[in-house]
Amino acid sequence: ERRRLLQGVVGQLSDDKQEVIRMVYDARMETRQVASELGIPEGTVKSRLFHARRQLARSWAELGIDWEDL
Repeated sequence: ERRRLLQGVVGQLSDDKQEVIRMVYDARMETRQVASELGIPEGTVKSRLFHARRQLARSWAELGIDWEDL
């Protein structure tokens, strides 16, 4: 159930943030690898991750689930 909810919340992210989240967490790539693959600076990858995580935490909280329970 939580996996389905998390997929829905991730689906609400912008495409660029979804891509970075999936590469880092699903493909288990390092930020430098993601940067190289996408042709963007590593700092941009880190920024997208930061903002995506923050948005995910907010969305998760709106569902009434503690982000730490993941």
